[in-house]
Amino acid sequence: MTPFNILVVNPKDFLTQVAVYQNHKLLYMISRKHSANELMPFKTIYDQVQFRKESVLRDLKNNDFFLDELKIVISRGGLIKPVQSGVFAVNDRLRMDLW
Repeated sequence: MTPFNILVVNPKDFLTQVAVYQNHKLLYMISRKHSANELMPFKTIYDQVQFRKESVLRDLKNNDFFLDELKIVISRGGLIKPVQSGVFAVNDRLRMDLW
């Protein structure tokens, strides 16, 4: 089986969980807690996107893992219009719904 890497991101109120799998094997998992002081500058959850993205990228780099090694990125939920459960490709329509 050709190895492929999966990044899983699970953002929560004061926590961002990151896991990387190779096929079905967990390579590592990190739960990054965000203090109220860290999140205070952000008026809305949408304003946290860059902050959380940088946190995820920093964790990947600290674990010697690079984005070009990824095949799949998965994230939990989101504030989008009602949809059936399943897997969705990120496209312009989905981006507009998220913002």
